[in-house]
Amino acid sequence: MKRKQAERKLRAEQEQLISLFNSIEEVIYVTDPHTYEVLFANSHLKQLLRINPVGQKCFRVFQNMDAPCPFCTNSIILKNKYKPYTWEFHNTILNRDYSIIDRIIKWSDGRDVRFELAIDITEQKKLIEQLQQSQKMEAVGRLAGGIAHDFNNMLTAIIGYSEILNMDDRISQRQRGCVEEIRKSATRATSLTQQLLAFSRKQVLQPKIISINSLVADIHTLLKRLIGEHIQLDLILDDNLGLVKVDPGQIEQVIVNLALNSRDAMLNGGILKIETKNVSLSQGIRDYITPGDYVVLSMSDTGSGMDNETIKHIYEPFFTTKEKGKGTGLGLSTVYGIVKQSGGFIEAQSTVNSGTTFDIYLPRDQTPEEEEEKKSRSATPLNGHEKILLVEDDDHVRNLLDTCLKQYGYEVLSAANGGNALQIYEQKREKKFDLLITDVVMPDMNGRALAKRITKKCPTIKALYMSGYTEDAIIHHGVLDEGLHFIQKPFTPHDIARKVREILDAQ
Repeated sequence: MKRKQAERKLRAEQEQLISLFNSIEEVIYVTDPHTYEVLFANSHLKQLLRINPVGQKCFRVFQNMDAPCPFCTNSIILKNKYKPYTWEFHNTILNRDYSIIDRIIKWSDGRDVRFELAIDITEQKKLIEQLQQSQKMEAVGRLAGGIAHDFNNMLTAIIGYSEILNMDDRISQRQRGCVEEIRKSATRATSLTQQLLAFSRKQVLQPKIISINSLVADIHTLLKRLIGEHIQLDLILDDNLGLVKVDPGQIEQVIVNLALNSRDAMLNGGILKIETKNVSLSQGIRDYITPGDYVVLSMSDTGSGMDNETIKHIYEPFFTTKEKGKGTGLGLSTVYGIVKQSGGFIEAQSTVNSGTTFDIYLPRDQTPEEEEEKKSRSATPLNGHEKILLVEDDDHVRNLLDTCLKQYGYEVLSAANGGNALQIYEQKREKKFDLLITDVVMPDMNGRALAKRITKKCPTIKALYMSGYTEDAIIHHGVLDEGLHFIQKPFTPHDIARKVREILDAQ
């Protein structure tokens, strides 16, 4: 009687334990470490495998192998006896990542068996990879922005002095040709720094309320010319597409860069499809985006495609799969920077030999579309006589601007920093300066702080800010604070003269 009660109690405990294991939505199984036979599998594992593995060899049913797995931990846990052993593993059959706890336990018949609990960490690993990628991109972005800032100061001086030399009637035609080559090389370098600034999100945006459909339609002819006649261009544009607040020139660059990439992936021809649509993303659909209403710009090609390892690196500056001399590796990093600075995000899907799709999500804006301003650039005289206080910490740029502004007739006093500028202002207060031209990023006192102190003393003075990259002093999230005047380095003497004249002539 007592024996039957004990057996019933034992069966009840076993059923309770099995019920407990079956209720856990993680992988739990037991195998014989000597014969590799599966002795128990919980419901979750059976559902994943879509079969009951009990009675089969674990290496065959779990890993599709004909012999024990080379990474099998049986020898380790048998040596450890009853201590747990923790490790991580990627199961290629299920395409999932697991954190695994193995240990030896006693089976009902008294033998030592292997007990395994495998916790699915696939999503956690993806989040960690996304965080690591984001941190890496942020670090490279800061480096790229700093390099571009220093280069833009140098390029401003090179381009500026080249233009001044070109205006000198005393140089020969041969010398003028050499100067022009210097100017062209510096201009090409300017394009490189602008791409670095785009990637690092340190460029100045001029956002407008626009329709992406209108933008695509405007550059349709340009795109057809860029990709060539051997590639078919299909447009699928949503007639009810929402509006977005972006810099049209920058989004145009995004489309052109992606189109050029597609062209290079379809050397023997193919189809480039550009599609627009509205989407609403709710909480939890993407871990790295803000829920809300978006306009999606999709660009798909039927080209050579990319593998998963390549996709992990495509937005990194100077990463390229093209042969030497065929690309800078900045095209997609520029796209990434522009989209991120515009408040959006980008996703890529690709299959080798089948093609690639880029989906660009931009926040929808309910403001009515802006009318395109048609500003006439008539031949306004650039000369003047006004008094200018120039503040620039880079000696080459300061000397260049001092020279060229004086050539245009302005009375210029120059300072190397904010403290020096305040001293000059106090000493020459009677001059009544008309304009302050100041670099934004300077040691000790930035350009905005300097302008605030001077405008307190002289409310009528106007200010023009210049910089090689964006700075929170006058620009937030890449957008210039309202009412401020700004010129992006590098610029030519003609550019600065025209900007100065615009500001001084404005009411």
